[in-house]
Amino acid sequence: MPDSNTSAVEDYQLGTTGQKCTHEPEPLTASGQSKQQKQDLFIIEARHVGCAMDAFLNPGMVFNFGLENMVALASTTLGDLEIEGITDEQIRWFRIYKRLCARIGHFEACIIDVEAHTFCEHEKLFKAGLSAARSEDIVSLKVVVVNWLSTPPCKASTAAYPLARNSKTTQGFNNPVIGDLLCPRDLKWSDSAVQQGLRDGTIDIQLLQWPNFIYEDCTVPSEGEDMWVGFLQHHLLVKTLKHIYTSPSSVDGVDGNRATRSSKAALVGMTGMSVGAIADAVVKLHHSLSSHSTFQKNDRTSNNQLFYYGLLEVLEVVESQEQVRELLQWYDRRLFPGQESTKEPAPNSALARMRTQMGITRNAAAVNVSAE
Repeated sequence: MPDSNTSAVEDYQLGTTGQKCTHEPEPLTASGQSKQQKQDLFIIEARHVGCAMDAFLNPGMVFNFGLENMVALASTTLGDLEIEGITDEQIRWFRIYKRLCARIGHFEACIIDVEAHTFCEHEKLFKAGLSAARSEDIVSLKVVVVNWLSTPPCKASTAAYPLARNSKTTQGFNNPVIGDLLCPRDLKWSDSAVQQGLRDGTIDIQLLQWPNFIYEDCTVPSEGEDMWVGFLQHHLLVKTLKHIYTSPSSVDGVDGNRATRSSKAALVGMTGMSVGAIADAVVKLHHSLSSHSTFQKNDRTSNNQLFYYGLLEVLEVVESQEQVRELLQWYDRRLFPGQESTKEPAPNSALARMRTQMGITRNAAAVNVSAE
């Protein structure tokens, strides 16, 4: 879905961490035509923040929050903020602002200016980066999701219900297989009355009713069972995250090293999954499965913004952090296997035994020093 703001991205040169954002005139070829410009680190970070941290972020709110609390943020940890009792949204802003300061040299100098139009310009560019990231993913997923649905284990495209590649009218509740994926988990898709009601809109789906594909194999735990079993582990969601962050070829098990360009994860130094990335992928997959032709932040039938923040609310609450940690590790093994394997050595490996021996030697030395 193209966005009018994305054109603002084109005017920025690619920078490196520690460099100040600069706006330079666009170079021309010998014939006077514009050369294609690389993206500035500022724009790359905006894309990452939108995909992995806060999909519906208002950058102006984050910039103002950071500037108003600049001195406190410089020496404050996330734990301190939680103790002070600020909102979950402000904690998210804190993470984002800290990342931007670390990744973009002189970031605060970029947005501090006595002239308000400079602040607004950077805010507009950041919004353009957020919009561009979402638009690119929505457009690319529109094509590949049909391919996924046309092959096992989905087989949503049949002789009776063929999936059109240039239109979404054959998707959503109009297709029996996709309808089962999108059906709210508290309704029974096997009921013909439910199917008809969802198709003609007489059954009103509440904004926080989660679809079946939220769970692995669409199998929702029964009453009294652990609701985290299979939560956010559907194979289509795994494919969506691989498509967005590693490479489209990795979805089919092709070696990612054969990719002709850096993955989105590699561009921003992403070595592990985040709750924001999972929630964002759920919303984008939900739209790709639906019959809606355009992505809307909020409307009566598909309030994607409320859907997204409802997922984040569950994933960010303190009481669920143990389950969330296990979920992120589950995704890391599938999307970042090389990174995951380097975090901790196998229990009986040479490295693990050497670390144990070094620890024993270090402790013995400490005891000898204290005895003297």
